[in-house]
Amino acid sequence: MIIPVSTAIAERYFSGLKRLKTYLRSTMGQLLLNSVSLLHIHKEVAAELDLDEVADGFISKNETRKRTFLQRTAFPHGDQ
Repeated sequence: MIIPVSTAIAERYFSGLKRLKTYLRSTMGQLLLNSVSLLHIHKEVAAELDLDEVADGFISKNETRKRTFLQRTAFPHGDQ
């Protein structure tokens, strides 16, 4: 018996989504759940991401984030 690739991908998607909804639904909103689902489904691609680059991009989008994260970087253990 041969399962088409598209069926296997769909099954993986729904299986992962079911697990995520079961464990995380109560603690996160729909947008975050969707984002985490995509990362789980495409974990091979996500594993290749440079997390420092992603964090820098996130921080650079907002002045409040810049102040918050730069302050924490300067004093990583709360020794202010």
